[in-house]
Formats: sequence, structure tokens, C-alpha cells
Amino acid sequence: MRGAGAGAEYDIASGKPAGRWEGPRNGLMRHMNSCLADAGRLWCANSNDSLTPMGSSIEIFDAGSLRHADSHSLGMLDEGSLTFDAAWRRTGGWLIPATVLERMAPHAASGGAIGPDGWLYLLGHDRPEMYVVARPPMGPTLVHVATIDLEAEGQAFSWARDGSRTVFTIDRRKGLVRTIELPAVTPADPAVSLTFR
Repeated sequence: MRGAGAGAEYDIASGKPAGRWEGPRNGLMRHMNSCLADAGRLWCANSNDSLTPMGSSIEIFDAGSLRHADSHSLGMLDEGSLTFDAAWRRTGGWLIPATVLERMAPHAASGGAIGPDGWLYLLGHDRPEMYVVARPPMGPTLVHVATIDLEAEGQAFSWARDGSRTVFTIDRRKGLVRTIELPAVTPADPAVSLTFR
């Protein structure tokens, strides 16, 4: 939602909303993307999309009450990366392959996470497909390993914590959580498909 930071909690079993947090329109948080639940807290990626220069922060909420608990500003980031270590230092950066950018156009990636196989999985904003990319053996551009068709039109997603190939995505139009089992991915050329682990 542009113009207001908002977050929602969904019940996995029913896929229905179970709680919601929403900031004021044109308030301090402009565009929250995905969140990670860990140790009773939600760690959420926030940006000033679609403003420039680009700025980002990590917003932290209590997972039970959805009350805002803390904030960590990342300042201006030309590339929009959230690849940081425990001390909030950038640890790396790569370019998204042209074959993936063409599919996501006119937008960029909306959600991304490393899967159980060690590859990075990306969703755009519109197409019902997920892009699998690998670390390149050399150079700055990720390797496009596969494109997976799925019942999700982009936005954020989360891997199941059991190590399976299950992801949870949000169907914004229907206000539901979808549970999707992703197929195993086999790279065309294993020699150039390095993982992030």
C-alpha cells in the first residue's frame, strides 16, 4: 500500500487475517514489504518507494501485539539492498539478470528469500511466477536458474520453517494466505549455479 505503512497477521490454517497494524497515510513509514518472524518479533523491510533518493529501514514489531518496538535506519541505498550482517554492514551485492528483469518489468523484485537449496527465490509485483537465481562463479550478475509458475501475483512470501519447499504467499485481492509447494529445481548447468550457503 503506497502512502501508508501497513502490516497484517494471517492465520496459516484458514488463510484469513488475524491482526493488523497500519500507520498514518504519508506518515513515517511509507512502504512496508516483507517481514520475518523471529523470537517473538517481526522484522520488516520498509522503504520510501517510489521516492528518490531511495531510503530504507528495518522496522521491528512485537509479534503478539503488533506494537512497534524498534527501528534501524539503513539510510540512502542506491541499489535498495537489504543484504546485511548482524552489525548491519553490507555483505555483498549482485545484479539481477536481464532475463528476470524483463519478466518483472516495469517493476523490480518485491520479495526474495534464500530457499532450502541455497538459491535465491524472487517474486516480482505482477506475474504469477517466481524466479530462481544463483550466485555467479565470477562477475556481478546473478545466474537465472529457473522460472516457476505459481498461484501468486508477486509481493512478499515466506518459506516454511520445516525445511520443506513450502512457501506462503499473500493473495492481496482475496485477502488470503496461499500455501504453495514448489517443485524441485534442477539447473541446466550445475557448474555455474552456486548457492548462497
